[in-house]
Amino acid sequence: MPRTTRTQKSKNDLIKKIRNMRKNQEKINLDAQGNVIGTSSHKMKHEIGEAIGATPGHWYSFPMLFPHKTKENRWIEYSEPNIKAAYEEALSRDEVIKFGKDFKSAEEISLGSWKPKHPLLEILKK
Repeated sequence: MPRTTRTQKSKNDLIKKIRNMRKNQEKINLDAQGNVIGTSSHKMKHEIGEAIGATPGHWYSFPMLFPHKTKENRWIEYSEPNIKAAYEEALSRDEVIKFGKDFKSAEEISLGSWKPKHPLLEILKK
C-alpha cells in the first residue's frame, strides 16, 4: 500500500471537511421555465484577506450558499457584491478554509477540486 504524504493527507482531510459541510443537503437549481437543471450545495469562492476583512495577503475559500438555519429546504445565496457577508456567515458556521499565501490551492477548491468525480464524466473524457 503506498504511503500518503502529509500534503496528500491534509488535502484528503480538507476534501472530507467540505463534503461533510452539506451532507445530504442540496439546493435544486431550476431554469427560467422551472425545469430542474442540477443541484448545488456550496458554490465555493476564494478571496484575498483584504477583501473580506481577514489577514492581508492570505487566501481563504468559503461557501456562498448556505442552508437556512431554521427553514428546511430553504437556502441563502450570497452574490459577488456580498462576498464579505458570505465570508462572515461561513465564519459563524466554521466553514472558512484558510490557505495562507497559497492562492493556487484556494482557487482549486473554489473551482470544485473537492467534488467527487462522476463516473460518466470520466468515460466522456476518453
